[in-house]
Amino acid sequence: MAGPGFESPAVSDAMEHLGLPTGVVDGLTNVPTDILSAIGFARTATVVDSDEANIPGLAEYLDEAQEGDMLVLGWEATSVASVWGGLAATRGCAGLVNAGWIRNLADVSELRLAVWARGATPCSGKGRLAVTNVGAPVTVGGAVINDRDLVIADSTGICVVPGAQWWSVLAYAAQLQDRDEAFRQALSTGAGFSSARREAGTM
Repeated sequence: MAGPGFESPAVSDAMEHLGLPTGVVDGLTNVPTDILSAIGFARTATVVDSDEANIPGLAEYLDEAQEGDMLVLGWEATSVASVWGGLAATRGCAGLVNAGWIRNLADVSELRLAVWARGATPCSGKGRLAVTNVGAPVTVGGAVINDRDLVIADSTGICVVPGAQWWSVLAYAAQLQDRDEAFRQALSTGAGFSSARREAGTM
């Protein structure tokens, strides 16, 4: 999937117009990195409590991820600890949507990866957490995310598009963005708000 190009508000509006749930993920924070927006197909997994050494399943989950994937971690653990820090490999993934916590923010901020999480903690997940159920549906921020759903994330928020509908949703979102751009162009040439709205057919 080539560069972001699509804005989460337009995608959410497009989904609503097409009779789909808005797909909005609530409650996660965009961690400042060199990459602030991303689009990619979800690679899902779930974080659970574990007393095993290290973080079972994490290395396998990362090793199986493909370039351009959006890593999506659901959270069923009770521990406030992190499975993700600056040393976690990304294999060219587009981004991380984590319903739990991350750490080593200084290192994470230098990754070529867009990152959203519930928050940050110094506490390591080693001996506390495991990654399991790779490829199974997860619920993140009130949205159900299936493996290979399309995830669009930017500074405004995160939208999840069902895998079977991604083409029609993005096509309509592109029309909405073109319409908004025509509205901005009309305003920039001195048109009044009402006439610019009529010209662009927006709002």
